[in-house]
Amino acid sequence: TDRILTLKGELQTHLSQEIRQEIRALGQRTAGLETRVESMVENHNNVVNYSKALQTYTDEVENTLEDLSNHSRRNTLCIRSFPGK
Repeated sequence: TDRILTLKGELQTHLSQEIRQEIRALGQRTAGLETRVESMVENHNNVVNYSKALQTYTDEVENTLEDLSNHSRRNTLCIRSFPGK
């Protein structure tokens, strides 16, 4: 029975160590995933901000183009006929 108790203790110690190692490894993997997610969130936010800036720029270009088109029409002379000689 002493041998059984000794083996039981050794088994518990061994399993306990394995569980601790697994928990440690899982913690490291979780930390790595958190780092990757933070990076992805930052990249996503950069893309969203860039997209908003492009939309603002596009709106400004469209407004400028419309203004130039309106000025062009107002400055166009329409000659209907020349007076006879």
